[in-house]
Amino acid sequence: MLVFEAHLETCLVPRAGDLELSGWVLERGGARFASIEIELDGKRVGGTDALVEHPDWRGRLEEAGLNPEHGAPAGLDPGRSRRCRWQCGCRIPAPVSRSSAVLLVRLQSDLGAATEVFRGSLEEALYLTAASGFARHARRAQELEQVIVAIEQSRFWKLRERWLAVKRRLGLTDER
Repeated sequence: MLVFEAHLETCLVPRAGDLELSGWVLERGGARFASIEIELDGKRVGGTDALVEHPDWRGRLEEAGLNPEHGAPAGLDPGRSRRCRWQCGCRIPAPVSRSSAVLLVRLQSDLGAATEVFRGSLEEALYLTAASGFARHARRAQELEQVIVAIEQSRFWKLRERWLAVKRRLGLTDER
């Protein structure tokens, strides 16, 4: 049985020599998160043992097509499971090649089990997390466009448009 589901969500190099990583962990059953370890070319460069429970983890499950109210997915007990965010920063040892250096992000449980969250080049991690972030923002922009269309079709909006037309005819506003 899968004890954890984990994901690398962001990988950034905000300044030369610095690396910032974040992601999420879905704990299942009795095992709990103990730490995230970051390795670059086999050397530990950072990690964290701090988690922040995600306030809307059930919403993220629904985004993935899983509805916790209509039966939880296999191994997911809503009473014993939780979704949390992790985040850490570290220094990139010099000289390191972004294209050939192997980045390993590993999650350790309180029971001693390890789960690989990501293994690949630093460049790959930067690209994949940027592409994933872009797709997430594009979906959100599409959702907001649908909200705007719905607002513009509402009675309130139509009444607002008529009121502004009257105000423009009277010379009280230039608002469009």
